[in-house]
Amino acid sequence: MAEAPIPTPQTQPTVDPPHRHIDAGRGFTWWADSASWMFRDLSTLGLWIGMIITGLVISLVLGVIPLVGHMAAHVLWFVFAGGLALAAQKTAMQANPQFSDMFSGFGPRGGALLGAGLLLLLALVAVFALMMVIGVVAFFHTVWIAISASPLDAPDSYLGGLGGALAGLLVCVLLLIPISMAAWFAPALIVLRGAAPVDALRASYLGCQRHFGALTVYGLIWLGLAFVATLLLGLGWLFLLPWMFVSTYAAFVDIFGDASS
Repeated sequence: MAEAPIPTPQTQPTVDPPHRHIDAGRGFTWWADSASWMFRDLSTLGLWIGMIITGLVISLVLGVIPLVGHMAAHVLWFVFAGGLALAAQKTAMQANPQFSDMFSGFGPRGGALLGAGLLLLLALVAVFALMMVIGVVAFFHTVWIAISASPLDAPDSYLGGLGGALAGLLVCVLLLIPISMAAWFAPALIVLRGAAPVDALRASYLGCQRHFGALTVYGLIWLGLAFVATLLLGLGWLFLLPWMFVSTYAAFVDIFGDASS
């Protein structure tokens, strides 16, 4: 089968998603369409599994390095995601994705991918730092109660301090949602639309925000698939992870329009 042409990024792209209504049920369609693309033959599926395993092995090797290795793996996966967006596009066009597509993020758009990955990393570090601060404050608050409160007042004081700490941690967890929204489409926007890092993160967030219903349906289906994948001794993730990348491309086309246009 002849390989379909891959579009080059626009010079001055407009990456914001158009204002149009997408039904919440499209969240299911993204999974269904991507399944028909990826599972159409064993060679395509095997290639995707090989790319995912390679990325996981590289991440595990980097993870041996304390702290810095985990941060490097995070940014590196964002660059890989750019290459996998290109592979997903080829898969959707019934072309022939190549193993080398996984590393195509290190090409001309590599700097933009690294920049966006670093911005996301800084945002995550800030959230986790806030969580640590809340934990430390809660600890010292508990110690202060133990020292200064009377035995009769201590239980209420403990509960009040615990409630405040849990509320603070809940806010931190909620802050991870917009970060994830900004990250979801950013690699595809950078590689396939030539977007700058900040523009890609902003457009990705807007794309998720404007179509939160479809995104919610997509996420609920993912939870079910993740449960099944985990039940299969974790081996199901070898199929689910590549399916996630291809389904992300299906959502990308639906929300932002065909990348070849």
